[in-house]
Amino acid sequence: MRLIHTMFKLLSLLVLVSCATAGAVEDANLKSLPLAARQSLTQWNFKFKTFAESDFTPEVQKLFEGSAANEKPMMLTLDLNNDKTDDYVLMGDSDKQQFVVALVSDKKNFKTVVVDTLSDVNLKKNLILYLAIPGQDEPATIALKKKAKSEIFDVESYMGPSMIFAIKDYKAMKLNK
Repeated sequence: MRLIHTMFKLLSLLVLVSCATAGAVEDANLKSLPLAARQSLTQWNFKFKTFAESDFTPEVQKLFEGSAANEKPMMLTLDLNNDKTDDYVLMGDSDKQQFVVALVSDKKNFKTVVVDTLSDVNLKKNLILYLAIPGQDEPATIALKKKAKSEIFDVESYMGPSMIFAIKDYKAMKLNK
């Protein structure tokens, strides 16, 4: 009888754990972030998830073949505030709202900065918008980095215009080309 009771408890625990994780979606991009960055993002919006590579058009996916590890269509790693610590720019959604956010280091912690709200319409699947680091040797990039006094990044539209941003004092600045 005691063995049956113990087996019943174990089975109940297994069912509980299965139910709790059944709806969970694994976001490898968020999982790769430092704990302090994930905590900042979760405090801002616990439902936020980055877009998956499969959400982007084949043309955009092809642009990132062989890219550096710090550059994905939905996630960039760069030093946005010149403190020699990696910061992150993410593009994703929360329910039906899409965002570009930056996770900017503040010594041991991170602050979440909303860079842009993309649309009220669900952009997921066949995305033509993506994140990019502008060409470092281009004169326009050099001038914009000098103006911003920090690293800059693009929210680009495939075969279309781009928006260039920098982070200053934990606020997003849109820069003109």
